[in-house]
Amino acid sequence: YPETHDRQLAVRAEVSKGLRESFFAALTHAPTITVGKRSTETPQQPELSRRGIDLYKANRGGLATYHGPGQLMVYMFIDIERLGIKIRQVVAAIEKGLIDWLFGKGIVATCVKGSPGVFVRNENGANEKIAAIGLNFSRGVSMHGFSLYLLDDSAPFSLIEPCGVKGGMVTSVQAQLSEAISPKECFESVANQIRSSIFSNAKRLDEVDSCDR
Repeated sequence: YPETHDRQLAVRAEVSKGLRESFFAALTHAPTITVGKRSTETPQQPELSRRGIDLYKANRGGLATYHGPGQLMVYMFIDIERLGIKIRQVVAAIEKGLIDWLFGKGIVATCVKGSPGVFVRNENGANEKIAAIGLNFSRGVSMHGFSLYLLDDSAPFSLIEPCGVKGGMVTSVQAQLSEAISPKECFESVANQIRSSIFSNAKRLDEVDSCDR
């Protein structure tokens, strides 16, 4: 994760200088718990090491979350000043793109006011997170991005309060469909959905602010 973080900073600088266009990058992480700028309680490193999980403090927004091999992690380098859009509009567009992609797979998802990300309501009426969003902006250019939970890998989330939500529950595409979809299989279709939501509608993103931020 530290290597990826440093590479993000370097790439963002290139986008900021106009040396590269806005773009997405996808990968999967080895088991890692990351925390954002705001302080939050996390397990001690010896306990995490015993479980084979790294801990890293990132410069993104949000609190603690977990990344692992069962997730599609998409880093986004977007020059919002060049596109003429706002941060909250980017978040809303990511949510909309993920909701549309999930709907195409037969999963009904939604966003929750005050909690960036995408959720699925379970049979008890509680919201379970299926995708997390955390961004950092400098001079109008983003880094970090979103993580879509594809495969069942919920145990590490029990070590933290996901994104600061007490008792926060998570789900996955696999849990919803009883079907395993790998990050490699779906990156192109997910990225195209998000790209359409952000770039094709850059001049009218006020219309997709579905969580009324």
